[in-house]
Amino acid sequence: MTQMQVQGQPDFAPTPSPLLGTGWLLCAALFWGFGFYAQRISIAVLPPLMSMALRFSLTLPVVLAALWWCRRRGRRIPWTSGLLLGALLYLGFALQTVALLHTPVTRVALLTGLYAVFTPMLQPLFGLGRPTSSQLVATGLACVGTLLLCGVVGDPRALATPPNIGDLLTLGMALISAVCVLLVGRLAPGEDPVALNSVQILVMMVLAVVIAPLLETMPALSTLPPSTWWSLLYLAVFSTIAAFLLQLLGQQHLSPTPATIIMLLETPIGVVAAVLLLDEQMAGLQWVGAGVAVLAVVLAVAGERRRAR
Repeated sequence: MTQMQVQGQPDFAPTPSPLLGTGWLLCAALFWGFGFYAQRISIAVLPPLMSMALRFSLTLPVVLAALWWCRRRGRRIPWTSGLLLGALLYLGFALQTVALLHTPVTRVALLTGLYAVFTPMLQPLFGLGRPTSSQLVATGLACVGTLLLCGVVGDPRALATPPNIGDLLTLGMALISAVCVLLVGRLAPGEDPVALNSVQILVMMVLAVVIAPLLETMPALSTLPPSTWWSLLYLAVFSTIAAFLLQLLGQQHLSPTPATIIMLLETPIGVVAAVLLLDEQMAGLQWVGAGVAVLAVVLAVAGERRRAR
């Protein structure tokens, strides 16, 4: 799950280096892509919300150290913005993690990328420009791709996993991601990106630790296999702390449109990881749907590029 259009204060902006920014964002996309696989491994043993509670709890030492560092440097801590973004991100992560109980990683990864299609459609609600004609076409293609991916069009019996609630949860997560993109564009300018990111992760951790015990039961931690701990550690260190930091660093060197294109590589990386590491398979029409969904994302991003010119 990504956040786009995060910008730091002008004082923090380095001399733009597109090559360096591309490298940072490629690493972030790689970490997020393999994060789908790590999520699947963690929820094979843990209830989904409990896995999130452990994942975000592991980030606490780094988050507190980052906030202490920001205070020592005299940086303002954006508690209000971080609270709002953290709450929305927690909801998005919760929907995605629960969806993985029902839906293959390949489908979740592909449907997640549709946030790039939803974002321009929601822009007018935030006082921004109307979607371009190519973005409207992208929305139609996204609907077709989704129907093919989820087996609504074609023979559902040809799918290893028929259409289910997990598909709807993933679409809900993609919609929340689009809202977060637009909110970050409104709230983040002028804020220290390290402080903002630390606050939103802290909020996610607090919500996860409070909500999970109300709905699920935690198994004895001593019974968890090493693979579960390794997956949680990966999610905490790479998919949460490192990936968001790399994104913030990368977007100091690149404008949002090319940054979006690079970060969307998490979708094909997630699909490849699921096919190679989890031995997941997709039916013929699903591959067609995947191609249509990717085309929709490309058109949506291309429409934003034309608007920027």
